[in-house]
Amino acid sequence: MDQAYDIPAEKPWSGIVKKGQTIRIEDTYGQQAIDTIFYRADDFGERYSSQDTLRAQGAAYITTGTQLMSSEGRVMMTVTADTSGRHDTS
Repeated sequence: MDQAYDIPAEKPWSGIVKKGQTIRIEDTYGQQAIDTIFYRADDFGERYSSQDTLRAQGAAYITTGTQLMSSEGRVMMTVTADTSGRHDTS
């Protein structure tokens, strides 16, 4: 069963996303900035790196198929759907 969280604007949320699970980030109001950071669950020293993602993908924007890279050069997750268009994570 999927869990859904409706997070009010300017409020934090954190949780563990396990391998094989999906996280959906939805901008319900449109044109909002959603600050997001991912850490490796067993090593908080390894985190999502927009610079490494940009370098690996050769593109400034992420979309379906983009692999989000960690600060250690490992794939943390893959974007499986994109209904909005351009996403700049830097």
